[in-house]
Amino acid sequence: MKLHQVWASLGLFTFCTACGTVGEHASPPELEFAAAPMVETASVEDEVAASFTLQQHSRLGAGTFVGDVWLEQPRMELAGAGAEQTVIDGNLTLASQCRVEHLTVTGDLIFAGNNARAVDVRCLGQVLDYGTCNRH
Repeated sequence: MKLHQVWASLGLFTFCTACGTVGEHASPPELEFAAAPMVETASVEDEVAASFTLQQHSRLGAGTFVGDVWLEQPRMELAGAGAEQTVIDGNLTLASQCRVEHLTVTGDLIFAGNNARAVDVRCLGQVLDYGTCNRH
């Protein structure tokens, strides 16, 4: 993994994994929340870190992401390329009003807040709901 891909995975700037472009991409991906600014996140592998934190609105491409993912701030959004294509090899924890979609979690899916939503998310571990009004 190149240094600019690591920086992009940590949200320091955008990096398009499809064409290798750094910065703004001419045609951003179409998602339900496409109006929000998106961060293209490169694959995070063992050499980056055991855990990583994503930005407010992030999109994970196809691949396996090793480590626990924490959506710590309210209203964070995370979209994968599809439940069969994007795999988080670890736990996924959601704060209040967060939304995740189109991915697989090999560990636990943890709802730490209220009114969070998981759409088209396969969880191979446990779903732990410590809040209220969460949808999964």
